[in-house]
Amino acid sequence: MKKIAVIGLGNFGYTLAVSLAKEGCEVIAIDTDKGKIQSIKDSVNQAVLADAACKETLEKLGVGDVDAAVVCLGTRLDLGVMVTLFLKELGVGTIYAKAISDDHSRVLCLVGADKIIFPEKDEAQRLAKTVANPNVLEFVRLTEGYNVIEFPAPKKFYGRSLAELDLKNRFGIYVFAIRQPHNSELQLLPPAGYVIREDDTLIIVGEEKKIEAFEDKVS
Repeated sequence: MKKIAVIGLGNFGYTLAVSLAKEGCEVIAIDTDKGKIQSIKDSVNQAVLADAACKETLEKLGVGDVDAAVVCLGTRLDLGVMVTLFLKELGVGTIYAKAISDDHSRVLCLVGADKIIFPEKDEAQRLAKTVANPNVLEFVRLTEGYNVIEFPAPKKFYGRSLAELDLKNRFGIYVFAIRQPHNSELQLLPPAGYVIREDDTLIIVGEEKKIEAFEDKVS
Protein backbone atom coordinates (compact mmCIF):
# COMPACT_ATOMS: atom_id res chain seq x y z
CA MET A 1 0.00 0.00 0.00
CA LYS A 2 1.42 3.36 -1.01
CA LYS A 3 1.69 5.98 1.69
CA ILE A 4 0.93 9.50 0.47
CA ALA A 5 1.02 12.85 2.26
CA VAL A 6 -1.34 15.55 1.00
CA ILE A 7 -0.42 18.97 2.36
CA GLY A 8 -3.09 21.63 2.02
CA LEU A 9 -6.79 20.84 1.89
CA GLY A 10 -8.25 23.40 -0.46
CA ASN A 11 -10.72 22.11 -3.03
CA PHE A 12 -8.00 20.37 -5.02
CA GLY A 13 -6.08 18.92 -2.07
CA TYR A 14 -9.23 17.74 -0.28
CA THR A 15 -10.58 15.98 -3.36
CA LEU A 16 -7.18 14.46 -4.10
CA ALA A 17 -6.75 13.10 -0.56
CA VAL A 18 -10.20 11.48 -0.53
CA SER A 19 -9.70 10.05 -4.02
CA LEU A 20 -6.30 8.59 -3.11
CA ALA A 21 -7.82 6.93 -0.05
CA LYS A 22 -10.55 5.41 -2.23
CA GLU A 23 -7.81 4.05 -4.50
CA GLY A 24 -6.36 2.16 -1.55
CA CYS A 25 -3.53 4.48 -0.58
CA GLU A 26 -2.63 5.24 3.02
CA VAL A 27 -3.19 8.99 3.17
CA ILE A 28 -1.90 11.55 5.64
CA ALA A 29 -3.82 14.81 5.17
CA ILE A 30 -2.28 17.94 6.71
CA ASP A 31 -3.80 21.40 7.07
CA THR A 32 -3.99 24.30 9.51
CA ASP A 33 -7.78 24.60 9.20
CA LYS A 34 -9.52 22.67 11.98
CA GLY A 35 -12.80 22.51 10.08
CA LYS A 36 -11.18 20.86 7.08
CA ILE A 37 -9.41 18.34 9.27
CA GLN A 38 -12.66 17.46 11.04
CA SER A 39 -14.41 17.12 7.71
CA ILE A 40 -11.87 14.76 6.17
CA LYS A 41 -10.83 12.68 9.20
CA ASP A 42 -13.21 9.81 8.45
CA SER A 43 -12.18 9.62 4.80
CA VAL A 44 -8.39 9.23 5.16
CA ASN A 45 -6.07 7.21 7.37
CA GLN A 46 -4.68 10.19 9.23
CA ALA A 47 -5.87 13.81 9.31
CA VAL A 48 -3.51 16.15 11.13
CA LEU A 49 -4.03 19.74 12.25
CA ALA A 50 -0.49 21.06 11.82
CA ASP A 51 1.67 23.72 10.24
CA ALA A 52 3.57 22.06 7.39
CA ALA A 53 5.89 25.07 7.21
CA CYS A 54 7.72 23.60 10.20
CA LYS A 55 10.27 20.99 9.18
CA GLU A 56 10.36 19.48 12.67
CA THR A 57 6.60 18.95 12.56
CA LEU A 58 6.80 17.14 9.24
CA GLU A 59 9.59 14.99 10.60
CA LYS A 60 7.62 14.07 13.74
CA LEU A 61 4.63 13.11 11.59
CA GLY A 62 6.82 10.68 9.66
CA VAL A 63 6.33 12.50 6.38
CA GLY A 64 9.89 11.64 5.41
CA ASP A 65 8.83 7.99 5.16
CA VAL A 66 5.97 8.45 2.69
CA ASP A 67 6.24 7.18 -0.88
CA ALA A 68 5.09 10.52 -2.26
CA ALA A 69 3.89 13.91 -1.08
CA VAL A 70 1.61 16.40 -2.80
CA VAL A 71 1.93 20.09 -1.91
CA CYS A 72 -1.42 21.84 -2.54
CA LEU A 73 -1.01 25.21 -0.90
CA GLY A 74 -2.88 27.44 -3.31
CA THR A 75 -1.74 31.03 -3.66
CA ARG A 76 0.80 30.89 -0.81
CA LEU A 77 3.81 30.80 -3.13
CA ASP A 78 6.42 31.19 -0.39
CA LEU A 79 4.79 28.51 1.77
CA GLY A 80 4.62 26.01 -1.08
CA VAL A 81 8.28 26.55 -1.90
CA MET A 82 9.33 26.19 1.74
CA VAL A 83 7.34 22.99 2.28
CA THR A 84 8.68 21.50 -0.95
CA LEU A 85 12.24 22.24 0.20
CA PHE A 86 11.59 20.58 3.58
CA LEU A 87 10.13 17.49 1.90
CA LYS A 88 13.21 17.21 -0.27
CA GLU A 89 15.49 17.51 2.74
CA LEU A 90 13.49 14.83 4.56
CA GLY A 91 14.09 12.44 1.68
CA VAL A 92 10.57 12.07 0.28
CA GLY A 93 10.86 9.94 -2.84
CA THR A 94 8.49 11.79 -5.14
CA ILE A 95 7.24 15.33 -4.58
CA TYR A 96 4.28 16.75 -6.49
CA ALA A 97 3.68 20.47 -6.11
CA LYS A 98 0.80 22.65 -7.23
CA ALA A 99 1.87 25.77 -9.11
CA ILE A 100 -0.08 28.83 -10.21
CA SER A 101 2.38 30.21 -12.77
CA ASP A 102 5.35 29.18 -14.88
CA ASP A 103 7.70 31.21 -12.64
CA HIS A 104 6.29 29.51 -9.56
CA SER A 105 6.78 26.16 -11.29
CA ARG A 106 10.45 26.88 -11.98
CA VAL A 107 11.14 27.80 -8.36
CA LEU A 108 9.39 24.66 -7.10
CA CYS A 109 11.52 22.54 -9.40
CA LEU A 110 14.68 24.26 -8.19
CA VAL A 111 13.94 23.39 -4.56
CA GLY A 112 13.07 19.77 -5.24
CA ALA A 113 9.65 19.22 -6.82
CA ASP A 114 9.64 16.20 -9.14
CA LYS A 115 6.32 16.90 -10.81
CA ILE A 116 4.43 20.18 -11.20
CA ILE A 117 0.65 20.29 -11.15
CA PHE A 118 -1.38 22.98 -12.88
CA PRO A 119 -4.95 21.89 -11.99
CA GLU A 120 -6.79 24.63 -13.86
CA LYS A 121 -4.40 24.63 -16.83
CA ASP A 122 -4.38 20.84 -17.14
CA GLU A 123 -8.16 20.62 -16.91
CA ALA A 124 -8.55 23.39 -19.47
CA GLN A 125 -6.29 21.54 -21.91
CA ARG A 126 -8.19 18.31 -21.28
CA LEU A 127 -11.52 20.03 -21.87
CA ALA A 128 -10.18 21.62 -25.05
CA LYS A 129 -9.31 18.17 -26.37
CA THR A 130 -12.81 16.90 -25.56
CA VAL A 131 -14.59 19.88 -27.11
CA ALA A 132 -12.40 19.92 -30.21
CA ASN A 133 -12.68 16.14 -30.68
CA PRO A 134 -16.24 15.14 -29.75
CA ASN A 135 -15.73 11.58 -31.04
CA VAL A 136 -13.08 10.95 -28.42
CA LEU A 137 -14.73 9.48 -25.34
CA GLU A 138 -11.70 9.73 -23.12
CA PHE A 139 -8.29 11.35 -23.45
CA VAL A 140 -5.19 10.48 -21.44
CA ARG A 141 -1.72 11.96 -21.89
CA LEU A 142 0.95 9.28 -21.47
CA THR A 143 4.03 11.42 -21.85
CA GLU A 144 4.96 14.43 -23.93
CA GLY A 145 3.72 13.85 -27.46
CA TYR A 146 1.95 10.53 -26.80
CA ASN A 147 -1.74 9.97 -25.98
CA VAL A 148 -4.24 7.25 -25.23
CA ILE A 149 -7.82 7.73 -26.41
CA GLU A 150 -11.06 5.83 -26.39
CA PHE A 151 -12.54 6.15 -29.88
CA PRO A 152 -15.93 4.77 -30.97
CA ALA A 153 -15.41 2.59 -34.03
CA PRO A 154 -16.64 4.39 -37.16
CA LYS A 155 -19.36 2.66 -39.18
CA LYS A 156 -16.88 2.15 -42.03
CA PHE A 157 -14.90 -0.15 -39.68
CA TYR A 158 -17.84 -2.48 -38.96
CA GLY A 159 -17.29 -6.02 -40.21
CA ARG A 160 -13.61 -5.44 -40.96
CA SER A 161 -10.70 -7.08 -39.13
CA LEU A 162 -7.85 -5.21 -37.49
CA ALA A 163 -5.50 -6.82 -40.02
CA GLU A 164 -7.60 -5.45 -42.87
CA LEU A 165 -7.75 -1.98 -41.34
CA ASP A 166 -3.95 -2.05 -40.84
CA LEU A 167 -4.00 1.03 -38.61
CA LYS A 168 -0.36 0.59 -37.59
CA ASN A 169 1.01 0.95 -41.10
CA ARG A 170 -1.62 3.41 -42.33
CA PHE A 171 -1.59 5.78 -39.36
CA GLY A 172 1.20 4.69 -37.02
CA ILE A 173 -1.24 3.99 -34.17
CA TYR A 174 -1.98 0.86 -32.17
CA VAL A 175 -5.24 -0.68 -30.94
CA PHE A 176 -4.21 -2.21 -27.64
CA ALA A 177 -7.69 -2.90 -26.29
CA ILE A 178 -11.35 -2.97 -27.31
CA ARG A 179 -14.35 -2.17 -25.15
CA GLN A 180 -17.40 -4.10 -26.29
CA PRO A 181 -21.00 -3.01 -25.59
CA HIS A 182 -22.58 -4.69 -22.57
CA ASN A 183 -19.20 -6.03 -21.47
CA SER A 184 -17.49 -4.41 -18.49
CA GLU A 185 -14.13 -6.04 -19.25
CA LEU A 186 -11.72 -4.76 -21.88
CA GLN A 187 -10.42 -7.16 -24.51
CA LEU A 188 -6.72 -6.49 -24.20
CA LEU A 189 -4.33 -6.91 -27.12
CA PRO A 190 -6.98 -8.05 -29.60
CA PRO A 191 -5.65 -10.40 -32.33
CA ALA A 192 -5.21 -9.20 -35.89
CA GLY A 193 -8.19 -11.29 -36.91
CA TYR A 194 -10.58 -9.49 -34.56
CA VAL A 195 -13.56 -8.19 -36.53
CA ILE A 196 -14.90 -4.80 -35.48
CA ARG A 197 -18.51 -4.92 -34.29
CA GLU A 198 -21.14 -2.24 -34.10
CA ASP A 199 -20.68 -0.07 -31.00
CA ASP A 200 -17.16 -1.33 -30.30
CA THR A 201 -14.86 1.26 -28.72
CA LEU A 202 -11.21 1.22 -29.72
CA ILE A 203 -8.55 2.02 -27.13
CA ILE A 204 -5.78 3.58 -29.19
CA VAL A 205 -2.23 4.64 -28.33
CA GLY A 206 0.15 6.65 -30.43
CA GLU A 207 1.86 9.94 -31.09
CA GLU A 208 -0.49 12.88 -30.67
CA LYS A 209 -0.06 14.14 -34.23
CA LYS A 210 -0.69 10.67 -35.66
CA ILE A 211 -3.83 10.21 -33.59
CA GLU A 212 -5.06 13.59 -34.79
CA ALA A 213 -4.40 12.57 -38.39
CA PHE A 214 -6.34 9.36 -37.82
CA GLU A 215 -9.29 11.26 -36.33
CA ASP A 216 -9.35 13.71 -39.22
CA LYS A 217 -9.31 10.87 -41.72
CA VAL A 218 -12.04 8.66 -40.27
CA SER A 219 -14.37 11.24 -38.69
